Amino acid sequence: MSRNRKANKSKQRQSPLFKKTELQRSDIDTSRLSFSFAHLDTSQGNTSDELVKRDLINNFFEKLRNYSQSNFNEANKSRAFNVYGNFPPTDKTHFNHPRHIPTDACWVSFHLQGKPRIISHIIGSVLFIVFIDCDHKFWESKKRNT
Repeated sequence: MSRNRKANKSKQRQSPLFKKTELQRSDIDTSRLSFSFAHLDTSQGNTSDELVKRDLINNFFEKLRNYSQSNFNEANKSRAFNVYGNFPPTDKTHFNHPRHIPTDACWVSFHLQGKPRIISHIIGSVLFIVFIDCDHKFWESKKRNT
């Protein structure tokens, strides 16, 4: 019986997905962050053309470079890096959960400049970029201090 518990614990530790509410020290990959465009959804949000049009493309690559020099814990300390955990509720977003992304994915965003954000989900130390959100429509919130 104790052997089964050990097997279950090791399976839990091997899971590459984590939720904000369940982040534990042992689950976080301390490697430097890297980025993948394999899950990019161009049917929602903006395309890279919008980053060029808004003169944000240099900022975008600079952010990728800077975050790739950090691990998850270091990046998570930045005010521009937000861990959402679950996909936003339908009344808070203009996006639909893409079919190719696991439902238990941990969603993360980082600000480019002002409203524009890059929306991704994280597995281990890889941020899979899913949306380019130039109008802050992924997780809408009320303005504070206005």
